[in-house]
Amino acid sequence: MSDEVVAAPASSYWESITADDIRKRIEVIKSREPYSSNPLYPREWEVVDPIAPGTNTTYLLRLMQFNLLAEGLSCVAGTQAPNPNPKKQPEGGNFTELPKGPDGVIGSEILDFATRKFRIVEEILSKGPDILTVQELDRFGDFFQPVLSKFGYDGIFSPKADSPCLQFGFYSDGVAIFWKREKFTLTSSAIAGKIESPTYDPIDVVYAIVKLHPKMWEGTDVCVATCHLKAKSSNEAKRMAQIRSILELIRNFDTDNPTKHIILAGDFNTDPCDRVGFVAEVIPWLGAEHKWLKSSYPLDKASTYVTDDDCKWLWTTWKKRAQSDPSEIKHAIDYIFHDRDSFRTIQILRPPAEEFIMDHRLPCWRYPSDHISIAADLEVVL
Repeated sequence: MSDEVVAAPASSYWESITADDIRKRIEVIKSREPYSSNPLYPREWEVVDPIAPGTNTTYLLRLMQFNLLAEGLSCVAGTQAPNPNPKKQPEGGNFTELPKGPDGVIGSEILDFATRKFRIVEEILSKGPDILTVQELDRFGDFFQPVLSKFGYDGIFSPKADSPCLQFGFYSDGVAIFWKREKFTLTSSAIAGKIESPTYDPIDVVYAIVKLHPKMWEGTDVCVATCHLKAKSSNEAKRMAQIRSILELIRNFDTDNPTKHIILAGDFNTDPCDRVGFVAEVIPWLGAEHKWLKSSYPLDKASTYVTDDDCKWLWTTWKKRAQSDPSEIKHAIDYIFHDRDSFRTIQILRPPAEEFIMDHRLPCWRYPSDHISIAADLEVVL
């Protein structure tokens, strides 16, 4: 392992670009085919714990979690990469069921990042999060940071060491946290691709953690952490080691400024319960050993198969890949957890209705990533 990191450089291009310019660009994309007849999937909010009538002072924050599908992990063969001499040619993310583009290449139009990145921004802005956690971000300095800054967001980025994007000639992907600067100021932060734990062996895991001081209410800071755990069903033991270290990191972070207002969100790459060929350990362990953490989403509603009964409506990724087993999978692997005594989930963003989902699943004309965004409105308990 070389621990190589090649982050996208900052770009001065966006200095003269305004938020209105970006909105116009999004509208131009929406006005042309095939996007004019394929708007982003409609989403509904579901109230899970309504605010009591007559409540005088209620502070809410909206947290959004989103795996963006990195450019370097999704571009098709022939795409010009920042590094002109990659070790491997891009493989289009193995999304072999996508329709061919005008050039005859499978997925070349749907996966075209020049358009897809603006569809991602459209999805984010349509939900208006106060805090945003993301994974598979490989265009921080030259796109997402300057663009989201135009809409009032500050952010930090943690690139992944030896990102698989590098072998295709693209920048390192990683995780990031963004927040509305009109609502929060950053008081402390930490980013890394490895945790040197006093309790456990050193573990490779990309993470970011921030303490944010609220401008909306008096009192304690909010601690937000995000991570991207190891992929593939066979790596559940590695994910266990990663999540143990993440939780220890949260407990020991900025102990001079303690807070119980803690949020942990990310792509954990694991199901909340067993499915065929897989035994869940990470999420059951969290529920048993860390009862102070509560999921914003009802994990007993999580899908673990392509076809479920109607009560299993929760999923966060649904895709077809030729080299996967099974080749089509729909399940819930993205999460929002919070301290159960410091926050109360008021409403959550439901997945798109299944009747809207296109035959080739995600990504598609109607959605720019292979993961959907999830979001929750959290009442701050003071």
